[in-house]
Order: sequence, then C-alpha cells, then structure tokens
Amino acid sequence: MGQLPRARPDPPRLLQHRRRPRSRHDHRGHGRLRDADRRPPHRRRRRRGRAPARARDRQPPRTAPATQRVHGRPPRREHPRLGPPRPHRRPVRPRDRRRGRLAHRLDRAVIDRFFAPLGARAHAHIRDLADGRGIGVREDEPVILVSVVKLFIAWEFRRQVAEGLVDPAAMIRVTAADRLGGTGTAGFLHDAQISVWDLAALMMEVSDNSAADLVARHIGLGSLRSLPARAGLKRTRLIGSPRTILEEVAKDLGIADLEALAHVLDSGSVSTAELRATSAWDPHRTNVSTPADLTAFLRQVWNGPADVAADMRTWMRRQLTGGRLSRLAPSEVVVHGRSGSLPGWLNEVAVWEWPDGRRHAIAVFAQPTRRNFREIERAMSRAALALTDAISQ
Repeated sequence: MGQLPRARPDPPRLLQHRRRPRSRHDHRGHGRLRDADRRPPHRRRRRRGRAPARARDRQPPRTAPATQRVHGRPPRREHPRLGPPRPHRRPVRPRDRRRGRLAHRLDRAVIDRFFAPLGARAHAHIRDLADGRGIGVREDEPVILVSVVKLFIAWEFRRQVAEGLVDPAAMIRVTAADRLGGTGTAGFLHDAQISVWDLAALMMEVSDNSAADLVARHIGLGSLRSLPARAGLKRTRLIGSPRTILEEVAKDLGIADLEALAHVLDSGSVSTAELRATSAWDPHRTNVSTPADLTAFLRQVWNGPADVAADMRTWMRRQLTGGRLSRLAPSEVVVHGRSGSLPGWLNEVAVWEWPDGRRHAIAVFAQPTRRNFREIERAMSRAALALTDAISQ
C-alpha cells in the first residue's frame, strides 16, 4: 500500500474578538462595561463597602500597633525618609462630629429669633456642669457684669472664711456714708451694725449695693481683682465693688460725690445717652466678663469644696430680685440665680438642676434699645429653654 497523501492544513482562521467574561460590574448581564469602568483606573469612582487594598494596608485595626503583623499581612516597614509609620487613628463617628460642632457654636438664629423682633441683642451660653460641654451665641464677646459681680465677691468671701482668713461673725457698722441707694442696707434711714456674713447674704439675696461694697472692702480689693487669674477666666476683669464703678461715673459726669450723683439720677436730669458714654458702660473701664467665662466659673463653684458650694447655692436660690431666666422654666427645676441690670443691659446667670440629675449653668445678657423690659425678660427665659434643649440633644 502506498503512502497516504499528507492532509492539507486548515486555512488560517481570522482572529476573532474575544468577549470579556461577565462580572458583577456588567450592566444588565451584557458584556458591555459600565461607564464608570471604562475610565482609567486612577479616575474610576471608589466603590463603597471596602477601601482599596493599599489603603487597608496603610490602616491596620485600631487595636494593633503600626508595626505589628495584622491578619496575616506583613508589618509596615519604616520609610527611609518619613520614619516609622503612624499608628492608626480612630475615625470620627458622625455622632462625635455632631457633638463637636455642638460643643463650640450654635446657630445664632436659634437665639436671635426671640430678641430681634424686640429690638434687642443677646449674648448667651450654657454649660453642662458634669462634663463641661457648652454651646452659645456670642459667648466670647465682652459683657458688662453690673450686679453679677456680686457672685465673685460672695465666692471670694466664702473662700476666705473657709481658709480662716476672715471671721464671719465680725460686726460692721453701716453708716450714712456707706449707703449707695437701693435695697437692703443701701436704703436704711439709720445706722446699723451687722455681721459681715449677714452682709454677704443681703448682697446676694436682695442685691444690696452697700453690703457688696462693705464685703469687698473687708476681703480686700486686691484679692477680688486677682480672682479671675486664679480661676483661669482669661476674658474676665474685675475692677472693684459698686462704689468704685459709681465713683468713676460721677467723675465722668463732673459730679462732686455719690450723694449728688444719686440726686441727679433720681431727678432724671442725665439722659441715657450721657450715661452710656460713661465708664460704667465701657467694657474696657468696668467689671467685664463673657457668658462662657461665667458658666465656667459656675461650674467651678458647683464642683468645688462642698461647704463653699452649699452656701453659694443657698444664697443664689434665695435671690428675690431677678428670676428672668426662670419665668418659663418647668416647676420641677430648682433654680439658683444672680441678676444685674443697667440702662441698656439686662443680665442674669443661673444654674438649673433638673429632677433627672442634669445641671446646667446658663448665662444670658441682653442689650435692649427700647423700654420693653418685660418682653425682653420673657425672651431671656425662652432663650434659656432653647439652650437647654440644644445641649440635651
């Protein structure tokens, strides 16, 4: 049998386009790529769910050091120029970010909606006495203390009593030269002899200006002026007692003494514009602080020595003048306050103690431009309620 003829080779086939295998990125099961996958790798959108491999390698779990072997991956090496790798930082959760914004600022519209229709401007701040969180509106702008300065006088007096520097039973004679006008001993007709402890109580409970002046003189103006530095209140400056402020006002108006100043103020011969041009209305020449400093000071008072804090709470709870922030407060809230007023300023600081254990220090300072004081006081109480709602979220 002869040799079979060699089979002829098949003709060369044309190379056909191979279809890309289907994957979970295909659109509707077809072999076409999605628009996002047609882009170059460096311009493709990162899909949610898992980070790229390189990013996962750079960020080991939060519990593992940067150079420790994690889940079978080799440890990250030290860069020759950048040094050792940084440890993984715990990512900020959305709730933490929300709290971070809450702890620093509050939308001004939340507070201004109560005061703008009344032609007033407000500075407000609230602080949680437990953890120190605080929010406010214009809380770092200077405000005039007026009678709120008596809060500092009372605390410095009680501190000196606790340290044995002052005898609380020491008797002080109140004469006509000490009367500044107003409530308490400031409006007495005859001389009186009262203990310095009772003078401090009158100062806080009925806002006695003469008692505040005598107590401040008893503890020393130097210790009062150094109090903000010792308490860490960087934006607070205490010049002196009410007498010191009134003497500067009399000097600015060209009046001889405080008795003549009282007569001029009672007669109404000095306009409000002239009074606002004096040092008592100038934050650079009077007792000044900020709402944030005041709530921080109240937190120090409440969390300080127990005996000092107890007496301060008693005096503030017995306040007969003021109560602006508590007008609309729930009945079950225990309120401790200290108020102050001046033509063009309505102030109050307070601590609210809730039945569930919450304790909030609140400071609201309003600058009215009209004589609608009652409406502004209600607005101050509404602002206090809005602040408590905001910090409780």
